[in-house]
Amino acid sequence: MVRLAILLSFIAPLYAAAFEMRASDQVSLLASETIVDDLYAAGGAVSQLGTVRGDFFATGGQVLSQGLVTGDMFIAAGGVTTVGTTTDDVRIVGGNVTIHGAVGGDLLVFGGHVLVSGPVAGDVVAYGGTVRIDTPIRGDVYAGGGTVELNSSVGGDARIDAEKLILSDSASLAGALRYSAISAMQKAAGATIAGEVTFTPRPNVREAAAQGFIAFLSVWFVLKFLMLLVGSLVISYFFNSYAVDLIGRAKARPVQEFALGLATMIVLPVISIILIVSIIGLPLGLLGILGFLGLGVFAHLIGPILFGSFLYSWISGNAPKVTWKTTTLGATIFYLIWFVPIVGWLARAFFIFLALGVAISFKWDIARKWH
Repeated sequence: MVRLAILLSFIAPLYAAAFEMRASDQVSLLASETIVDDLYAAGGAVSQLGTVRGDFFATGGQVLSQGLVTGDMFIAAGGVTTVGTTTDDVRIVGGNVTIHGAVGGDLLVFGGHVLVSGPVAGDVVAYGGTVRIDTPIRGDVYAGGGTVELNSSVGGDARIDAEKLILSDSASLAGALRYSAISAMQKAAGATIAGEVTFTPRPNVREAAAQGFIAFLSVWFVLKFLMLLVGSLVISYFFNSYAVDLIGRAKARPVQEFALGLATMIVLPVISIILIVSIIGLPLGLLGILGFLGLGVFAHLIGPILFGSFLYSWISGNAPKVTWKTTTLGATIFYLIWFVPIVGWLARAFFIFLALGVAISFKWDIARKWH
């Protein structure tokens, strides 16, 4: 129990904010109910008929939002339908997405089929196989995908990147239209565009997709390295004595600490899954899963500090130490060896489990002293 308490001490701050969580096969917030906090809902089918005076987060097979949400809305589901009003921003990822409800802020939606028929006070960003906008948009529109159809007014500019663009008789743009498509847009006689129209023939889809994927990977690899470097530097600078203590423990008992870290990363998710399956222990199980993820992130930030310190000691012949130079060296090489198959992966895994083991050992010693 003491070891469990030590593990939970790493992730307790994640639960400082107030919210309500509901999870089951069928999750429903009745029309007569009002939640005066953020609501997190997960299930096969989620229905929000009541009022949420905060943010609404939902995931599931099908999600229906019919009540009032006074904050932001975040939904990821196979099918999503919104009917009620959301006073702030709405962000949705789904298969079939239908927005009937009013949006007080910006709308961001990604889906297979997207229909926007509720008024939007801000900007709209919509991407999907088909995107259809049947409602007035006060701000700008950024849309893309297979086919994009505009059937209402847009108060700002429109930027469309699609295979096909259709403007019906009821479409009107107060600003400029910039679009790229395989061919020129299908513009009905009644459609109006107040600003400048710029058309760019769409390039080869396969080539564009390949270039975009490469660009995404490049940005992702750079951002991932910067996050690793900055996180490790923050810990080594603001918690230097703590980092030095962890290095001392790792040097004194590397095998034992590695084994402790490895056992933790195996046992914790197994226990968490058992608790989730038991239903009664669902909150503790979810807490354990979040703890597992939190510990993984923590170990990834401590690992480069240990790696850099030991690498510096091996190169210079001096005792291990923690400075911004050793941390930068460790984070850089720690990240690069990920691209070295087998050997690099094993080296990273060893230092990650070692970092986790010494951190838990440190907490364990503190708990024993208190006891």
